[in-house]
Amino acid sequence: MTTFFSKLEKSIFKDRIKPFLIIEVILGIASSIIGFYGLKDHRINHFYVGLGQLIFAGFWFVIGIEHLLLKKKMYFAVCLLGALVFVYIAIDSFSLVNVKQ
Repeated sequence: MTTFFSKLEKSIFKDRIKPFLIIEVILGIASSIIGFYGLKDHRINHFYVGLGQLIFAGFWFVIGIEHLLLKKKMYFAVCLLGALVFVYIAIDSFSLVNVKQ
């Protein structure tokens, strides 16, 4: 009998490129830390939010490259589009920093 966690582990690590998975975990943790740091006060620090969004865009880009190498073209297109959306949102956040000063 397999447990829930062994099924979860098989679904996460099956058909994945391990170095890309490690990079994705590191970028995800960094994005979370910077995102929470940017929102820790009652006011929003747009610089840290934008930096967290850029790291999150890099996370999506790495996932897209992994899907490209695994010959999953549709997933690559969706991940690349997600990365471009987060880059646009991050640029918008950085432009808010310049407006507030």
